[in-house]
Amino acid sequence: MQHDHPIWTQESVQKTQHIIRHAPKHQWVQAVDEALYWVLMLLAIVGNFILSVVLVPVLIALNGITLALALFIIAASFGSLFSFILHGLEKVEHKKHFMASILIPSLALINVAIFTYLTNKLIILMHLTVTPHNPLLIGLVYVVGYVTPEVVAHFVK
Repeated sequence: MQHDHPIWTQESVQKTQHIIRHAPKHQWVQAVDEALYWVLMLLAIVGNFILSVVLVPVLIALNGITLALALFIIAASFGSLFSFILHGLEKVEHKKHFMASILIPSLALINVAIFTYLTNKLIILMHLTVTPHNPLLIGLVYVVGYVTPEVVAHFVK
């Protein structure tokens, strides 16, 4: 059986999406979302710290574009995971989503820059032939990689 017109009009699709988005949530769903949000924030902060520690050998072993590409891929992978989980929560308030989108990358920038600085000190103390890295540049590459999945997700929506 063939229809000459679609069963769902664009208007009915938009109306249905609006109803679903603005439907009241049960109180327990709100509580679970709230708890998950704060657990996610904590995990993102701790995860970025752990990732910074793990990056020390990468910072010692790689240089130049190879280092930048490796950092970008690692950060984008972690950022994808964070973005996926954040968008998986039913309804995160816009201000909380904004806070997460600013706070976590800012902390990641500071954290990676500090660990790059400490790695540079380690390179000097161990008399390695590796050229020390610019902490701000390394931190920026990491943050750009980290926020790229969120930016892509935003534009896809």
